[in-house]
Amino acid sequence: MLIIEPNTGEIINANQTAVQYYGYPHEVLIKMKITDINILPEEEVKQERMRAFSEERSYFSFSHKLASGEIKQVEVYSTPIETNNRHLLFSIIHDVTERKIAEEKVKSLLSEKEVILREVHHRIKNNMAILYNLLDLQAKSQENEFLTNSLKDATSRIKTMSLLYDKLYSGKAVQELLLDEYLIPLSQEIISLFPYQVKLETDVISVQLASDQLQAVGIITNEILTNSLKYARDSSKDLEIQIKVWKEEENYHLFLKDNGKGFDSQMINAENLGFGLTLVNMLTSQLSGKLIFHGNAGAEYHIIFPINRTRH
Repeated sequence: MLIIEPNTGEIINANQTAVQYYGYPHEVLIKMKITDINILPEEEVKQERMRAFSEERSYFSFSHKLASGEIKQVEVYSTPIETNNRHLLFSIIHDVTERKIAEEKVKSLLSEKEVILREVHHRIKNNMAILYNLLDLQAKSQENEFLTNSLKDATSRIKTMSLLYDKLYSGKAVQELLLDEYLIPLSQEIISLFPYQVKLETDVISVQLASDQLQAVGIITNEILTNSLKYARDSSKDLEIQIKVWKEEENYHLFLKDNGKGFDSQMINAENLGFGLTLVNMLTSQLSGKLIFHGNAGAEYHIIFPINRTRH
C-alpha cells in the first residue's frame, strides 16, 4: 500500500508489505516520488494520478522498478482519501508479473496453433481439390457410362464436403455458419456441374447448425439433387427444383422436389434404395430424423429432424 500526494507524486507513506516488495527501507521509500518506481514518462504518470484523484478511473496497469533494478508488472487500484486535512491517493499494488508472463505464453501458443491450423487447412483443401480434379479427369476419360456416372457421383460428394470445409474455415467461427449461407451456394455449385438449364427455387431458413449437422444436410441435399439432375429431366420441359428448409415447433424440415419423371414409391424399399438413397437414409438417422418420399408428380423428399437431437 502506498499513500501518494496527487499533485507532486510524492510517496507520503508505505506499509511494510510495500517496503518489502520494492526493496527500499521505509525512510527511503517515503522520500521518493512515484515516478522513481513507475517507468512511464513523468507527464504520463501525472495524468494518470489526476485521473485517479478525480475518480475518473481507479484501476491502472503499470510497470514498476524495484530497488534491485528488476521490472515488475503491477495492477494499481487508487482512490482519493482525506487525512489530516490533506487530499491524497490511497493506492493498493498487486504484482501480476507471473500472470502477464503466462498470458503472453498463451498468446504465443495460440498464435503458433493458428499458424499450424492454417497450414493444415491449406493442405486439406489442396488435397480435396487434387482428388476432385483427378476423379473428374477419370470420369471424362471413361467410355463406360456406369463408371462415368459413378465417378461423377464421387466428385459431387467431394465437392459437397469441400464447400462445407471452405465455409467452416473461411474466417467465421464455426458456430456462426448459417445454413442458408452453406446450402444455397452448394445447390448452385452442384447444378453447375450439369450441362443444361435448371430453374432452382430456394427458401432456406437462416439458422446456425452444428458442423456435423451441416455436413449431413449438405450430403443429403447433394444426393437428392444429383439424383434429380441425372434422372428427372424430361426433354419436353425444363427441369425445376425446389429446396426449402423451415422450422416448425421442435423440428427442422428439409424439403426437396423436382418436376421430373418421378418414380413408383411403392417399388422402393430398404433393399433396393440404391447407394444414394441409402446414404440419405443413414444420414437422416444420424440426425435422429425421418425420411418421407413420394414419386407420383415428380420426386419429392421430406426430411424432418429435431432441433435438439439425442446424440448416439
